[in-house]
Amino acid sequence: MKKIIITILGIFCLTSVNYSQDFFPMGVGPSLSYSLGVNANDVPKGRKNGLAFSNIPDFGLNYYLPFTETANLGLSLDLSYTTQPYQMKNYFTNNPYNFYFHSFEINPNFYFSGFTFGFNMNIPLSAEIDNGEDISDLINTTYGVKIGGIIPIYWNETGRINFIIKGQYNFSGIYSDYPSKDAMSKYAPPNPANTQNSSLNPRNASVSFGFSYIFNLSKPKQYQFEE
Repeated sequence: MKKIIITILGIFCLTSVNYSQDFFPMGVGPSLSYSLGVNANDVPKGRKNGLAFSNIPDFGLNYYLPFTETANLGLSLDLSYTTQPYQMKNYFTNNPYNFYFHSFEINPNFYFSGFTFGFNMNIPLSAEIDNGEDISDLINTTYGVKIGGIIPIYWNETGRINFIIKGQYNFSGIYSDYPSKDAMSKYAPPNPANTQNSSLNPRNASVSFGFSYIFNLSKPKQYQFEE
C-alpha cells in the first residue's frame, strides 16, 4: 500500500507545471473507473494473499463545492457503485479464488489543486467468488480512508474532463461475524485451526483509475501562475 501512495504522489508532482488555468467552480458529473485490490490483513496459516482485478467497472456521481474563489480548494463528494476485489489462495495447492465485494460507497473528501483526502463508507450490496458462490449474506458495512486525486486534463466554460487515481484502505473487516462467517474456510481451512481469530478478518486495500466529467454550475474564474 505504501508503494501505491508514493506512486500517486509522484504523478501529482509531475503534473505540477506553470500555466494558465481556471479556478474550478461548483460542479457535478459522472465518473467511471476500474480497480484492483488485495487483502491488506494477515491470513491464517494455510492461506496466502494475492492481487485481483475487479470484474466490473465502478461508476458514480461526483459533486464539487469550492471553499473560495481564489484557490482550487474545496469539498468533493463521491456517490458510487464500487467493487473491492482481492485474491486468496490455498497455501498448499496454490489454487486461487478471486473475491468481489460490491457496495454503495459514500466518499466525502477534501480537494486541493488535484489532491484529495477523505473517508469512505461502503454499504454492502452483493458479493461473490469467481467460482460462482454467492456470499452476499456474509459481508459487512466497511469504513476506510482514501487518498489520491482528480487531475483535470481538459476544461472550458462548460465543464472539465478529469483523470482520477485513488488508493483506499479499509479499517474494518469484510465479514460481519468472522471467523464463524468465513467464505474461504471450505477452500483453505486454517492449518492448524487455532490460528484463526477475529483479528484476521480480511480488509480491502485497492487502487482505482478512471475518468470523470464535471459540468460547471457557474462560470469559472481565470488566474495566471507567476513565473
